[in-house]
Amino acid sequence: MPYSRYSRREIFLNNDRNYKNVFFKNSVPFRSFEILNRNEETMGELFTFFILETILIAKAIKVNPYDQPSVELIKKDTKRILKNI
Repeated sequence: MPYSRYSRREIFLNNDRNYKNVFFKNSVPFRSFEILNRNEETMGELFTFFILETILIAKAIKVNPYDQPSVELIKKDTKRILKNI
């Protein structure tokens, strides 16, 4: 394998740097986070932040953040398929 001489950490750091460079060169807005404490509390806070952020942005652009017709269709279809198994 051509990448076996690299650790997973080296591959991760290289990929991280490269995607940031590509986004920057192409003027693609992005943000990245380094999570120092990967525990339940920190992850819960981060997910809560993203949920709140999604709601606020949706309301700002006049989109209903609670209306998810595709999600409901997928749930109904999944239930239908599972009943037939």
